[in-house]
Amino acid sequence: MSQLKNELNDLASLSSGELVVGLPPMMGVAFFAPVVSAFRARYPGVELKMVEEGALGIEHSIRSGALEIGLAVLPVDNQIFDQFAVVRDPLCLIAPAGSPGMGNR
Repeated sequence: MSQLKNELNDLASLSSGELVVGLPPMMGVAFFAPVVSAFRARYPGVELKMVEEGALGIEHSIRSGALEIGLAVLPVDNQIFDQFAVVRDPLCLIAPAGSPGMGNR
């Protein structure tokens, strides 16, 4: 955990460079538009590159160094990756009202 805090502190002092982030297609760039806007305002000299990949592709790309950070659906191997939650809203299944098996949840 201390390594993750150190890396975030390093990020806070960035004035130039590039950050390559992996996003799962389900999340998409549009989902993170407010985050991207805030990042660009705070770090105008840092180029933010986003790459869409599936969860396993993101994990592989981080291990290989092609990505610096990425979003993943838990669980991930905490022996290999440091992690922290960025979204707490659960996904939910939706179906037309009255669909069999859905009940009143």
